[in-house]
Amino acid sequence: MTGKKEQGRRIAVISDTHGLLRPEVIRTVSTCEAVLHAGDVGTPEVLEALRSLAPVWAVRGNVDCDGLLQQLPQERFVTLFGFRIYMVHDKKQISPDQNRTDLVICGHSHRYEDTVCPTGRPEGRGGRHGGVLRHVGPEEERGALRHASPGNDRAANHLVIPGEERGVFRRLNPGSCGPRRFALPVTMMVLTLDEEEHRCAAERVDLISVPEKKNAKKLPTEQETDRLIRKVIREFGAGRTVAQIAAHTRAPEELVEDICRIYVTHPGVDADGIMDRMERKNL
Repeated sequence: MTGKKEQGRRIAVISDTHGLLRPEVIRTVSTCEAVLHAGDVGTPEVLEALRSLAPVWAVRGNVDCDGLLQQLPQERFVTLFGFRIYMVHDKKQISPDQNRTDLVICGHSHRYEDTVCPTGRPEGRGGRHGGVLRHVGPEEERGALRHASPGNDRAANHLVIPGEERGVFRRLNPGSCGPRRFALPVTMMVLTLDEEEHRCAAERVDLISVPEKKNAKKLPTEQETDRLIRKVIREFGAGRTVAQIAAHTRAPEELVEDICRIYVTHPGVDADGIMDRMERKNL
């Protein structure tokens, strides 16, 4: 009697494309049955290209403020192969209503994450929530996912049990697969869902190689980068020079100069906007 063949439905999870759809992403998505995009799509063309490969569910990110992208929901509930999935761009915006889901998918930080969190105590906002909540029922799911695809034998190492039974949910962030931000990795995620046994394997996909440097400094967090940009803007507005700001913040003078240049040439831009423009230099 032969052993049971490993089975599963491959779901591509991506975020923060910022208008760039890499060939490596296209190749991976072409092996999957569906795509979940956690926001900051960047351009409608990205969604159009993805939809030519597989059904797509996406949410609106902080840069998706024009045209068709503005119509994307801020958050949404999706049911895929027996898994209840909640999507929102920024984990700070996680709704308390998500606490009966199996998986929470977010983006924004450009950092890959796979974390188990307690239900009823989301890390995001409390109380009322905004945006459009949309539940995709089983009939629509079956209609959208008609085409089967090959299974995957790699990195099957995680188990998901329904949230209300364990009091936990699993929060996933695929990282960014768009323009590279500073020295952060460029990544996406592939989920393999086993509906029968309710198992979920998450595979990290590194899209470009990042050589390790000896004695490399620890990368700043999203919050640290945000604080630095805001501090640079304040000091620049107070009349200090780039050299003075660099000395006071202990940041590289070249980085401070880039922040100040973007701030001057893009009136009204905020810290997120400055980071978005800086990362486009690192394609």
